Amino acid sequence: MTFALGQMFLKALLDPIIDLKKEVGRIAYALDFFDNQRESDAASMRFRDHACRLRELMNTIFLYDVWQPLFHLPRKEDVYEASADLIGHSNGNDFRTEIRKLLLITTYDDIVRERAKRKRDI
Repeated sequence: MTFALGQMFLKALLDPIIDLKKEVGRIAYALDFFDNQRESDAASMRFRDHACRLRELMNTIFLYDVWQPLFHLPRKEDVYEASADLIGHSNGNDFRTEIRKLLLITTYDDIVRERAKRKRDI
């Protein structure tokens, strides 16, 4: 019984959360990889795919709003907005900064700023 309940918990909750986090990672990768190729057909299709997949994965998480703070997931509204921004980005607009902020993606610049701040605080 315990094993069955554990498997249900994994399949119903943890797997979709992990899939969503992986998708956010793929988006972070694509934003960097296609940085100077935004208007290529491949980049456009990739960003549109990510926009659709992001909404799909978020909607598979049962009681998303309950688990969002516990698993450090982006807010539901932010996922929808990031999805719309990804579509806009696929059309040649530059929404990289907004998408990263909405999906809680840490950038290299964020790391450098945090490191400099820690050094000042010491």
